[in-house]
Amino acid sequence: MAKAARNRISALAMACLLSLGTAAAMPAAVLSASAEDSTYGDMTYQIVDDHIEITGCDKTVDALVIPSSIDGVPVTRIGNHAFENAAFSSVVIPDSVTEIGYWSFSCCTNLTTVDIPGSVPVVEKDAFTYCSSLETVTLHEGLVELEQGVFSDTPIRSITFPESLVRLRSGVFSYCTSLEEVNFPSHQVDVYSNVFMETPWLKARQAEDPLVIVDGTLIDGSTCTGDVVIPDTVTIIASQAFAMNTAITSVVIPASVKNIWDETFYYCSALKSVEIHGVEYIGPGTFSHCTALESLSLPGTLREIGEGAFTGINKRIPVSYGGTQEQWQNITIGDDNLLFRLAEFSYAEPGDVSGDGVCDVLDVVMLQKWLVRTPGTELACWKAADYNDDSRLDIQDLALLKRALVK
Repeated sequence: MAKAARNRISALAMACLLSLGTAAAMPAAVLSASAEDSTYGDMTYQIVDDHIEITGCDKTVDALVIPSSIDGVPVTRIGNHAFENAAFSSVVIPDSVTEIGYWSFSCCTNLTTVDIPGSVPVVEKDAFTYCSSLETVTLHEGLVELEQGVFSDTPIRSITFPESLVRLRSGVFSYCTSLEEVNFPSHQVDVYSNVFMETPWLKARQAEDPLVIVDGTLIDGSTCTGDVVIPDTVTIIASQAFAMNTAITSVVIPASVKNIWDETFYYCSALKSVEIHGVEYIGPGTFSHCTALESLSLPGTLREIGEGAFTGINKRIPVSYGGTQEQWQNITIGDDNLLFRLAEFSYAEPGDVSGDGVCDVLDVVMLQKWLVRTPGTELACWKAADYNDDSRLDIQDLALLKRALVK
């Protein structure tokens, strides 16, 4: 997808150009206000219930200071598109503000710095995209999420995330071609697709290791080649992390990963073997158009396969499932997954409670831990150890499993 992205004609860029053309045709100092808008200095606003939303400004002002209140009513939201294409080079956002709307500062091409107060938990999508002079961004404790494309196509040089950060949505820093330093919080962050696409930071990390992993989150694997074994320190794989990689031939996904998100291996056209352990959910389009696929191993923990997860693979290949046939029939499988109607299935061996394809001492130990309720013990295929077929597991099944293993 990188080539397509590099050659893209951005709808947002076109919108900025069109909007700039419209602004040029308007009288320079006129505030655009609807019948419901009121005016405060260089800004327009609306009173919504017990708070104020800033809706616009004089696009020609050099500097903007947003008040914390107007006539005693607190200013809590910067509205969608409120300052889009404005000419100011600086802005002060008070800590009364709790919401920064989508596209609110987009295409503010003179804006050089921004300080987002910790009172804002979520910065909405594309809020600062195409701010072509924006080099410095300060984020504070209290920020939880940056939505899609918030700082994309800006010249930010470095970014430090607060400890409160939980989630980075798709493309937050994509095409930030000056971004060289990224400081993550001390805990794991949920990273979506292409967050750091075409940044110097990502390229430097790829040069160190093609599996770009930060605190248990696999951010990118687009430069991997050959056989890929994802380490069990990884618990989150970013969506599209391997998308369009035509050089990987096999992948092993550890039991530490519980969900494989949308389009993670989309169009990996050389991928022949997939071995998955412990996963419960496979998202839509995850292995879409992996047309070279020759073998697939799925765990007994699997509960759902999304729509089109294996679309485009319309041939008969062996599928090894780490549960029983009855368990497989209870899995939710979305539309456009013809692979599973054509597949040659094999199911779990009797006693294979771990779902790894063999019955061994590991299964005995695991079943024993499960029976004594050792914390963290999960059985991928409990039915495989139900030797007396009474739909429950107890000490009798453990004894029969040990006897079968000895034989």
